[in-house]
Amino acid sequence: MANVDEALDGLFSKIVWVPAIPFVILWMFLFVPWRTLRTFELWFYDWLLIVVLATVYWATAVTWMQFLWCWRAFRAFLQWLETQPIRSAFSRLPKERVPLVTNPPERQLFISWRAWDCLKALQSFDGSKLKSRCKLEAFKRLIEPQADALKEIFEPKGKTFVGMVDTARYIGIQCHFYSAALKIVTDLQKTSWREGDSDSLDAERDKSSVKRNPTPDETLVILKEEFVALRYLMFIRYVFRNLRNLLGFIIGGFILSAISLSSYTFQANRWIGLASTIALLALGAGVIVVFAGMDRDAILSRISATKPDEVGVTFYMRVAQFGVLPLLTLLASQFPALNHILFSWLQPAVEALK
Repeated sequence: MANVDEALDGLFSKIVWVPAIPFVILWMFLFVPWRTLRTFELWFYDWLLIVVLATVYWATAVTWMQFLWCWRAFRAFLQWLETQPIRSAFSRLPKERVPLVTNPPERQLFISWRAWDCLKALQSFDGSKLKSRCKLEAFKRLIEPQADALKEIFEPKGKTFVGMVDTARYIGIQCHFYSAALKIVTDLQKTSWREGDSDSLDAERDKSSVKRNPTPDETLVILKEEFVALRYLMFIRYVFRNLRNLLGFIIGGFILSAISLSSYTFQANRWIGLASTIALLALGAGVIVVFAGMDRDAILSRISATKPDEVGVTFYMRVAQFGVLPLLTLLASQFPALNHILFSWLQPAVEALK
């Protein structure tokens, strides 16, 4: 996790901005802006335009490098997570789409509410049919401080919890969940995780026509693993929100640069279009590689109920969602007829907003 956080916070790291310099040099070589971006204005206007566009492309390249770096660190974390005993818990969680594709509105403590329900189930678990009841009582006493602290927050006496908290209280809630998760992981490492597991046996049980309810001991392990998995799921969603923001900046930077280049009739308009196309292909190639890696990842496949090591429908949804708008912008900037058609579609909406 530390490597992922470092990548998300490392906008000014040398790992990010140094590799972005060749991208700007390539842009200068392709555009040859001192020739292609000549206007009929004064010379300092031309150079101001060159400096602004170079800055936009450099910022886009830096964000693109950070996007790739974040995914590289995040992929290593996901691969590590797939080697841990907790991996099977992600297959049991309710299936959801990876948040990079959809950005549904949700409550501030959406995952935390689910974790609190799971912790309550652990606290109220009936151990009368367990093989070792005394161990359950010791486990309940172990997580009791965190459970009591969280109960005061989620179920205050005489008050209704509205589900919105300030930053300081939010951090305090997550600290309580983190402490409880550490204790549960320690307990699992001493008990069920020491026995090992087999994905093949799990697959055979799923194929079996005879479905059986889990034993009380298995149910307790499932609840413990679900609580820990929800903590990881919260981190995964946090990373995807940041990846989405980085990708939005990349797309926005390219679209704004394409619009600015099409708003003036430069002397080398065709060459500018070719250079913009090459820039889009370069940026898009890296993003598509990341999208394909997301679709093939085993943990993300468990969460979204897709097949690992395969490129499925989700991949094409991502490409369509994030690639159509830059492509249409580029085409519209080079073909006035298409630009006119697109503007005719948007004009009624613009008029309605006035």
